[in-house]
Amino acid sequence: FLNKNIASEQAKYHDIMRQAHCLLLPTRADCTPMVIAEANAFSCPALASSVGGVPSLINDGENGFLLPLTATAQDYADTIKNILLNEKQYQQLSENSFMFYQKNLTWNAWAKNLLQYAH
Repeated sequence: FLNKNIASEQAKYHDIMRQAHCLLLPTRADCTPMVIAEANAFSCPALASSVGGVPSLINDGENGFLLPLTATAQDYADTIKNILLNEKQYQQLSENSFMFYQKNLTWNAWAKNLLQYAH
């Protein structure tokens, strides 16, 4: 566990995220896991189960991949392998992840989206 309210632990978390190639989240049930937004903020695509609110954070093939709840460890491994073997695809996925984060997953994006309903 890293406490991001402690500067040294937040720095360690940022170092980990900068070194990551993808976020692996084979969750069985989740509402809106903020770790996906955090990963995308570091240009890190997410691979997660297509359950609950997860599909609202991942556009399959754009900023990560959604796998069915029935996906096996091998399915996740194969997806990761396919991504990493295609450098161009991985680069595009990483860039898309950061762009998706900026456009949809920041507090500013949330406020902008909310304000469109205020009028």
